[in-house]
Amino acid sequence: MKNSVSKGFTVHNKFNGLFLLSFFVLGFILKVLSEFIHEVLGHGLFVLLANGRIRGIKISLLWPLELSHISTSLPDGITPLEIALIEAGGIIACSITFFISLLTLIRIKPDRWLYSTCLVWLAFWCLMNSAGYLVIGGLSPFGDIYRLINLGVLTRSISFIIGLGLFCCGFVIISIKLKQILYKWYGNSAENSVIAFWSLVPLLTFLAIIGNDFQVMFVLPSFLPMIISFFPKLTMTSEAITFLTDEEYENIFFDFCSLRNKIGMKLIKYGLLEKENVLDIAAGHGLLSIAIKEHGYNNKLVAIGLKNDVESFGQLRKKYDSVKDIQYVECFSSQLGFKNESFDCIINFLGLEDINMTSGKRGVKKTLFEMSRIVKKEGIIEITIQIEGKEPSSQIFWDLWENIGLNSIFYPPDYYIDTLESVGCFLVEQFSLKTYKKMTENQAKLEIKFACDEAPKIFSDYDVEARPFQEVWKEFKPRIRKYGMEFWPEFLVLIFKKEECEI
Repeated sequence: MKNSVSKGFTVHNKFNGLFLLSFFVLGFILKVLSEFIHEVLGHGLFVLLANGRIRGIKISLLWPLELSHISTSLPDGITPLEIALIEAGGIIACSITFFISLLTLIRIKPDRWLYSTCLVWLAFWCLMNSAGYLVIGGLSPFGDIYRLINLGVLTRSISFIIGLGLFCCGFVIISIKLKQILYKWYGNSAENSVIAFWSLVPLLTFLAIIGNDFQVMFVLPSFLPMIISFFPKLTMTSEAITFLTDEEYENIFFDFCSLRNKIGMKLIKYGLLEKENVLDIAAGHGLLSIAIKEHGYNNKLVAIGLKNDVESFGQLRKKYDSVKDIQYVECFSSQLGFKNESFDCIINFLGLEDINMTSGKRGVKKTLFEMSRIVKKEGIIEITIQIEGKEPSSQIFWDLWENIGLNSIFYPPDYYIDTLESVGCFLVEQFSLKTYKKMTENQAKLEIKFACDEAPKIFSDYDVEARPFQEVWKEFKPRIRKYGMEFWPEFLVLIFKKEECEI
């Protein structure tokens, strides 16, 4: 068991390690590009517009330890305005690039990590090349800022105010988008990664002081972005929840913001790829099983669900090549027909709330007991449940399912933990996941109408009932209109290991 876990952990770290390497390589490349924008597209372009000549360009790979510069020759009769534009050209070009990067970053999906990462780095370096110059130049004039102040087109206070405004704008948006990118790879640790990212500012300041004889006093204020990052609500990274587009809403059930893939990556740490047989309990459409297959699992994989689930799974066989290798069995999760200790790993993505809807709390408990019975000693059990969120749009979702009448609810995490530990399966890891997506009023209306009208039909064999749609909609519409309603807002993934003991 130790060998398989160790090997799986290596694979898991390899994914994160490759991403981290790519992240910093892209950061270096975009740093050089931002220097090119500052010197060539900034200063150089305005020199050419003033009929001057560029005699030499040096883009420093060691910036800010060593500054980049451009050598020029200017024509006779050049006007003060042209000189001012040449001196300000680098800041102007980087500011324009910075705003374009931010606007594009806001529109692009964070799951397109390569594009998003490039834009984050470009925005960051252009921010340093514009706001950084303005703020430091406002405190102690140097370089372009010193010459602009001598020309009378800028003052120290205006330089500082403009730079601070630019930096605050960039700080918030970059923090939000960076957390969304890193969340795909590091889950809840993404918040700590944002803090680490902003530690670059004092590092860059320190290097600038060493290489350019800047005042040491600049080091202390450079720690402010990193310090502020410790308080997510100040940067709004704790509230980075966006509305689903209609196209996203159509596909959200199948995509689920890649959460199933994140769970699959985590299970690799526990030797998933080496397991001989895996069981997906309350599998629904079998989408977690498909995610597991797409992560490279090639051994026996069995999924179980109700009759309507089997029918839904059958429709997916045409869409996913990996489906043909999955055996889907119709049966109750609380009455599994498998022998004791039949599976190396048992997985579950939601579904326990549907067991509660069809069989009540007793059915959920029996399902957990069955998981313990059929998993092998030293085997892994993974279950995913919903937990109550703090945001208003999250609370609406929670309240809705508590009051819609279907009894499709989750219990507090301790219930699942205590039940499994009572039969020898002990918690070894837990982590939370969020979709960071909420539904518009119309999307929420469709979701609620389906739950009220269709769920009782789908589960008619189990006497499932829901409150009338109009009654539920009237109750929740005002809050949804004001805040939106999160799409399955927050999950807790619980991973257990069966110990050597008698059940």
